[in-house]
Amino acid sequence: MMRRSNRVGGMGAALLFALTTGTVPAWAHGDPPGDSQSHATYKHPPPIRGLVTSLGNSSLKVQTSAGSVTVALTGSTKVARVVTGTTADLRTGQFIDAQFASGTATIRSIRIDAAQGHEPPPNWNASGRQAGGRSHSGGSSGTGSRQSAPPKARTGVEGQIMSLTGSSVTVRGHHGQNTTYPLSGVVTVTKVVAGKIADLATGETVQVCPNRGTTAAFITILSS
Repeated sequence: MMRRSNRVGGMGAALLFALTTGTVPAWAHGDPPGDSQSHATYKHPPPIRGLVTSLGNSSLKVQTSAGSVTVALTGSTKVARVVTGTTADLRTGQFIDAQFASGTATIRSIRIDAAQGHEPPPNWNASGRQAGGRSHSGGSSGTGSRQSAPPKARTGVEGQIMSLTGSSVTVRGHHGQNTTYPLSGVVTVTKVVAGKIADLATGETVQVCPNRGTTAAFITILSS
């Protein structure tokens, strides 16, 4: 994920495609509430995703695929809500997460970042992702030779909109290069707006990023 420490103030979380696959929205700055450790060294608990079944003043219950989880709420818990947008919402300077149509570099869905400070940082829960402690260069065979995994085809792009037309968008990616991508005939657009704890209700599908244990640092309302 690209770092967004240089984000423009006032810019506002996941593509509809990304949300349905469980991707955690990722666009904020600074340490999460109550966490004085570096995100680079501290592995946060995994996200909690499911249906809100009950709600109290200081907690809520989320029914996940693995069972019911009680999530603690604090005065520092940040809330954001995913809403439907259109291509008319796109502006230069916005940060976006776009997905390509299968096998192409044509954008078919876009998430607009519009809730600065209400979503988890890009490296939330980033440590320890290498299964089995393998290095990025791949495992070693019995003869000591190293094998590199083949590169994966890109399925999307993240970055800042530098310019756009009715049929294309130019994005500055995390390597600092500007690339122009065509837009498909129909583009699905979602965006995140800042919310508050009072927006939470039973029956909503949410994704919770805990700070420690099951204390919610960030909650994204995915659907009502």
